[in-house]
Amino acid sequence: MPVTLRPYKTLFFFFGLCLPTFSFARISLHISPGTAVVPLQSCTWVVLGSSTAEGAGASVKDSAWVTRLQTYLTRYQGMKVINLGKGGITSFHIMPGHSANESLVFQPDTSLNIDRALSFQPRGIIVNMPSNDAANYIDAHSQMENFRTIQRMTLAAGSEFWITTSQPRNFGDPKQISIQQEIRDSILHNFGMHAIDLFTPLADSMSWLLPHFGSGDGIHLNDQGHKLIFQSVVAHIFPQPQCAEIRDQHPFSDPSISGDLGQIHLVPMSRSLVWNLIYQGDKKGPKQVQIFNASGRLILSRTLEDGPGSWPLNVSPEDVKHISVIVRWDDGSILKSSASIK
Repeated sequence: MPVTLRPYKTLFFFFGLCLPTFSFARISLHISPGTAVVPLQSCTWVVLGSSTAEGAGASVKDSAWVTRLQTYLTRYQGMKVINLGKGGITSFHIMPGHSANESLVFQPDTSLNIDRALSFQPRGIIVNMPSNDAANYIDAHSQMENFRTIQRMTLAAGSEFWITTSQPRNFGDPKQISIQQEIRDSILHNFGMHAIDLFTPLADSMSWLLPHFGSGDGIHLNDQGHKLIFQSVVAHIFPQPQCAEIRDQHPFSDPSISGDLGQIHLVPMSRSLVWNLIYQGDKKGPKQVQIFNASGRLILSRTLEDGPGSWPLNVSPEDVKHISVIVRWDDGSILKSSASIK
């Protein structure tokens, strides 16, 4: 979203009146190629999902999309994928253990839920829940509440969150097809760049599974369908796989300084109770932001859209009174900023 400098002068004046005193530090940086300034939290990825993630429909295990991904990433030292997919489960099964409630038809499964996934301290989590919720008439709103909870927990742990849309299934009830279409649209709208559309390339005009991608039961994918998912996941998440050595070093050690890329500001929002990041500059392309607490621990990582704008960081200033961030573009350019509530 385009911004100009003038509104932010007003914004900072307002916050100066209404909030505690802040200290800001801003420098524009470029890191030389190969210099590891911010170590990745982990090189492990975890898949949460149902039968498609488990590999149902594939002629052999090696043709399943998660196994293809595991094999593909082994060529990059240190990278691995842990698969927690299990047939028949819904979005309620992968919810955290504390969400268990006697009134729920489906309870969290601690062997394959978000708690288990985060126990591996992953670099990222991929959610792949194609159609079991709709099969059980779980509406799109309930599914989205579950997915948002899982996203919040993932980001709070400093991991990346990715999710695939629903997938077509040969439902005979129009209500179930409507749920599938609604949750597809909700996922794409709410998770944006971190959502992967699998529905569109797999569906026919009736929102049923295209025969040449199906295993024959109208539900599960054949080898070609699994290959499509694998290719989509690689294109979105792993276009340039990398795994950096985990080091005990402060994220702001010994950088080299170069030209002006613009400025970033960190502002604690009093109403929403989150830190907000504002970027003012002309640097093009999507960018990654990594957020650190006072001890230098990575607490969140996410992708920001192209151009200037303002983004909530899902980090509470009540819990994190000092915050440092690195905003990184694909060419290695970096902006850093830090702020504290005194």
